[in-house]
Amino acid sequence: MTGRCGGTWLSKDDRNGGYSRSGVTRLASASHTLVLNQKHNGYPDLLVDGRYPGNAVQHGEGGLEVKGSRALLGWQTHGPRAGWFCVIQFELDDRDEIALFDREPTKVRAVLVAEVAMDDWSWQLAGEGRIRCGTASLCASGVVKCRAGAVWIDPAFKSTHDQLLTKARADAFRDDRPRLVEQAIRQNGGKASEEHLLGELSPVSPVDQAQLARGIKSTLDGLRKRGRVVRNGKRWAVAGEAKTPEPVQGQGEPGESPDTEGPDAVGTSAN
Repeated sequence: MTGRCGGTWLSKDDRNGGYSRSGVTRLASASHTLVLNQKHNGYPDLLVDGRYPGNAVQHGEGGLEVKGSRALLGWQTHGPRAGWFCVIQFELDDRDEIALFDREPTKVRAVLVAEVAMDDWSWQLAGEGRIRCGTASLCASGVVKCRAGAVWIDPAFKSTHDQLLTKARADAFRDDRPRLVEQAIRQNGGKASEEHLLGELSPVSPVDQAQLARGIKSTLDGLRKRGRVVRNGKRWAVAGEAKTPEPVQGQGEPGESPDTEGPDAVGTSAN
């Protein structure tokens, strides 16, 4: 899907918000059950028809939140929400050195839809003096859900989409690795070797054996530094009566870091 616009956006926020609003309007017109949320800056953007008086609510449930973005992953909103989330990924030629009418037309590359949970978001408070309270970014687990739930992909973008999905699965596994490693140790009577952990995690790992082995070593070292496990020869043991850890975003081997979206993509409402 491509198109041209006879004008320019005043800012990146206007651009992304404009594509979000356009997507919301088009989806509402094509749906038999979803309608526009008539509340200004209400959540979600699309409501199940008749669920709320006047089809207007500030903070509702059900429906569909829609976001237009050029980012490939790590999509951001003003607040983490559990519910159905739609990303309209587009490509825009904004080269200033090229005349507007000589630029490539804007292209929609993919439409992604998934039900995400609160755990699929990370939250970062805004810096001192900022008007916004903070930014919620979709974690790798949420990116996996959205990419896997794609309802339309530009055939020319399919290969890139598949690569991004593979990467997101690897990132999500990396983020969850501390929990999986400690769980595997506990299930083996509280002690386990790296070889045993490799065998236990291999069936659920999206990466090859060599990369998984390096990741397990890095994870064990991280857990040791946090006082979660101790080493006894070739075996690792749970330290004391520590509680089961929550997934740690970005915990991984050197060089591993979750990708996040820049300030380049903004949703249609201040959620």
